[in-house]
Amino acid sequence: TPSWGELLQQGWANMDAWWIVGSVIIAMVVTLVTVTFTGEAVREAFDPKLHTTYE
Repeated sequence: TPSWGELLQQGWANMDAWWIVGSVIIAMVVTLVTVTFTGEAVREAFDPKLHTTYE
């Protein structure tokens, strides 16, 4: 399986081939956004401050 470093190295070696660089950037952005939204959803689901009311 390809690693992130391998993909980046191929992207730098082929700077004239924009689709290789672009595909690496898109893959990294999609992965980071997915992890961020998943983490926020888990945090929000298990946040006790949202479900606790003090009277």
